[in-house]
Amino acid sequence: MRKIVTTLLFIALFAVAATALEVTSPLMGNDRHDRLSGVETTFTVRNSNASGNLTNIQVTFTAGAENAKYALQVIPLSLPSQLTPGETASLRLNGTIPLDHPGVNPSTLNEESIVIGQVTVTGILNGTQISQSANVFMQAVNQLRVKKVRVDCDNGKSKSLDDGDKMDQLRPGDKCTIEVEIENRFDDDDRQDSLGRDLKIGDLDIERLLVDFDLSNQDFDIDEDDDPDEIGPNDEETVTFELEIDTEADGSASADIRVSGTDENGAIHGESLSIRFEVERLSHDVQIRSLRLTPTRIEACRDSTVSISANVLNQGKRNEDEVRVEVTSPDINLAQSSSLLELDKDDSTGVSFDVVVPKNTKEGVVRFDVKSYYDEIAQSNVASVELLVENCGGSTEEEPPVVVQQPPVIIEQQPVVQQPPQQPSIPTTPVVAPRNSSFTDSPAYTALLAVISIIVAIIVIVLIVLLVRKK
Repeated sequence: MRKIVTTLLFIALFAVAATALEVTSPLMGNDRHDRLSGVETTFTVRNSNASGNLTNIQVTFTAGAENAKYALQVIPLSLPSQLTPGETASLRLNGTIPLDHPGVNPSTLNEESIVIGQVTVTGILNGTQISQSANVFMQAVNQLRVKKVRVDCDNGKSKSLDDGDKMDQLRPGDKCTIEVEIENRFDDDDRQDSLGRDLKIGDLDIERLLVDFDLSNQDFDIDEDDDPDEIGPNDEETVTFELEIDTEADGSASADIRVSGTDENGAIHGESLSIRFEVERLSHDVQIRSLRLTPTRIEACRDSTVSISANVLNQGKRNEDEVRVEVTSPDINLAQSSSLLELDKDDSTGVSFDVVVPKNTKEGVVRFDVKSYYDEIAQSNVASVELLVENCGGSTEEEPPVVVQQPPVIIEQQPVVQQPPQQPSIPTTPVVAPRNSSFTDSPAYTALLAVISIIVAIIVIVLIVLLVRKK
């Protein structure tokens, strides 16, 4: 029994002694302090005992704070020789922020001070030694930040997000691209101390860079590009994520983006932010998915049949019992409708149409619009496909490009196919004989000889007449 009483009295006395001395936690540096810069702060010591002076006051550092890299030292002039009951003293503390001190809490990536150890104050109160400890905090500048988060979705919506923002009005099945732009805020030149020594607080690469994107909802699938290996001082990098929302998604998802890296001195830098994605379903939303056209091109020289098929999905909040799908094309005066369909929420079905494209349809693109309706006549969504109508016969028989594609075949067959219809009256080769005869065998040569003979005869007669007259 006496041992118990003695123990209780000892505990009570220790508790009274402990509460008689109060010590606040010193904070070295802040979110703007560079590493290796000398920092000074203050913390307080208070004698909270109602009677008795606190004497022989001493300060020590433990639990890691005694490490020489911190160089913690209480300025002696600020240390009181004693504290009267209720008196408080402000002690000045000098220290150094080492090169490897984190710029963020390694667990949360929040910019905050980090516990580096403890400061312990001891003294004598009423003949009894008492002591009290407090944590020592230290903080340095964080040089890796998320500059911007940009979300672009295939539904036409885009937005830049900050921490705590949300991306709303998303639909099941939407796909989004998320770009996270990060920046290294280190200077691009080293700094030196008064002796010209390189302090290495600028011109540092952020190495072992890691960008995480965590989603709280399994209906949201995320794929990311490879992280950059490092980012140089005063430089920026962009990491891209592809987000796909499940067709049956409903509600919201929170996303935590964590960017972290280690500089060349081993100090951790980074940032963490949270955003939200909210999926909002319409009361009626009959989506057209997987729209296909077969074939995708035809020739205009004949009637052609093409097949248009689609998957129809009810993404609305309600079950639908009068869903209708229609395909139209003003290019060929087409309007064709399906029978009425029943689709419960998140159910889907396939529909198809066989469409006849008439002969001599104008060359070019024919567009088909596929529309979905609920309550039979209320339009919900529309999607389109395009058919290419080519020149009749294509370019395989008459167009010069075909000659280029198959010149040996066309060059060999051309005289056989094309020449007989052009010269049907030439059966044999005698037609070619006149090109081989001489001029003396021609009728023109005979006529010429006759003319010459007549001229010679006339000349002879004239000469005879002249001779007769002279005699």
